[in-house]
Amino acid sequence: MATIAKNRADPKQGAIVLPRRVTYLARLGALALSKDQLSIPYDQDSPEDTGWRKVGGKLEPVAPVEGSLAVPRAQVEAIRLERSLKADPDGYLIVVGQHPRDSWPSAVMFVGVLGVMALNVWALVAVLRRRRAEQTS
Repeated sequence: MATIAKNRADPKQGAIVLPRRVTYLARLGALALSKDQLSIPYDQDSPEDTGWRKVGGKLEPVAPVEGSLAVPRAQVEAIRLERSLKADPDGYLIVVGQHPRDSWPSAVMFVGVLGVMALNVWALVAVLRRRRAEQTS
């Protein structure tokens, strides 16, 4: 019988728990920050996986309490504030770092497609002239 080192996981005996990130969307006023945790509103649009907590040597899912999910501050990677972007519909879009010389492949593709279209029109005209010549003879 093979022995397994204590620092190595045995796939037949348990599970491996890997860290992962989850993004929750919430309004700034709905967040509650205390000394050791961040409370996030939890509703039907929130991610299903609420995370896991080690309790007595076992993993138990973290359950939302009264529509709020409490996350320990140590587990919070980042909080971002996103503002809605409002653009003038009559304005111009300026792309920083892009020059006209960067778009030459688009011009080559345009010329190629135009060439294929011209070839199709030429072939259609040739077929129609041939049919008309056969009908008149």
